[in-house]
Amino acid sequence: MVFAVSGKPGTAQAALLSKVMEHGASVASSVTRKVTHLVSTQEDVDEGSPRVNAALRKKIFIVSEQFVNDSIKKNEKQKEEDYLLKPSGKKKVEERKEEKAAGNCEADEAADDRPASSVEGEVKVKGKAAVDTFSGLADSCHVYVEGDYVYDCMLTHTDIRLNSNKFFVIQLLQLDSGSNCFLWNRWGRIGERGQSKMIQKGNDLAGAKRYFETKFRRKTGNAWADREHFQPSPGKYTLIKMEYGAEKVKAEETKQKKRDEKEKVMEREVSELECDVKKMSLGKEQIQKGYTVLKQIEQQMQKERLDNSLLLSLSNDFYTLVPHNFGHQRPPVINNEEMLKIHMVEALAGMQIADANDENPVGVSCKKLSTGEIVANTHQRRLPVTAHTTSADLHT
Repeated sequence: MVFAVSGKPGTAQAALLSKVMEHGASVASSVTRKVTHLVSTQEDVDEGSPRVNAALRKKIFIVSEQFVNDSIKKNEKQKEEDYLLKPSGKKKVEERKEEKAAGNCEADEAADDRPASSVEGEVKVKGKAAVDTFSGLADSCHVYVEGDYVYDCMLTHTDIRLNSNKFFVIQLLQLDSGSNCFLWNRWGRIGERGQSKMIQKGNDLAGAKRYFETKFRRKTGNAWADREHFQPSPGKYTLIKMEYGAEKVKAEETKQKKRDEKEKVMEREVSELECDVKKMSLGKEQIQKGYTVLKQIEQQMQKERLDNSLLLSLSNDFYTLVPHNFGHQRPPVINNEEMLKIHMVEALAGMQIADANDENPVGVSCKKLSTGEIVANTHQRRLPVTAHTTSADLHT
């Protein structure tokens, strides 16, 4: 049997396909001739989604998720007739097609991609990386690693002129209990879960790696093999370095167990600067790159005449390197001392959070900037939307 999934069943699509494969069946990312069963919902069937229409044309069984669950539970295939889903006539297929034609999808992604799961899973690190929390595969898969190649990347791009502030996730995932692999993409505006696409590659690991590397080159203008010497390309995404290693996980677990009142105070104060302390996974090296850009902005602001075009470009660089969630508002150009100081404190605090020392990191950061102590609840000194985004908040 070969299964495909459409709509929003009770189990996330990727997780459902993973469960099917674990019990010996094959899966497909689209409704091809090889597909024997399409798992869907009554709502999706009534709406006449593209996959449902394809299954109807090809006379493929359209069944509920219960068909899969019962077959697994009873250890034998159940009769499809007891689980069939048929259009109830609540919505015409033509209406669905018109709505689909009018919809907006990312230009280079398939038209039948769906929003990423609205249920965010727990961050689970296996080996050297964490499976994207919105994939539904964190419990059954791991990020594929081959030597120094960890097939996982977070990409971001900000362009203030175009009000563009977006991310793109690419992961090559492999089943913990087998060799089957998936390509997982998620993309959208920073701060939202965005759209997603899952491609099942079966045992074709070589093909999966080619897909990953081609996608990376197309999105960044860089070869995957040269990622350690990454060079940003105009109009392309930039590679963001995340920290997921076992040492970091162990340190964070220890911190959770032994956290005292002083650390809680630290988190509250940094939170007032709108940093996401608990979820931050940006590496120190990544935040340092952002801080270097802030220093360049500082140098420009000390000049008698401001170069607004250069400040715009540097602001784009900073928000790309250190992603921020601005919702749908246009990211602000960093062009005044107050805004610059806040971002500098934010960056310095972020670099110190992992190894909180005896001094309050916010106070230490302010001292380094020679600004004096910033009172954490002085809202006049806060930007309206400057919250750090993180591995959990970058909703690609």
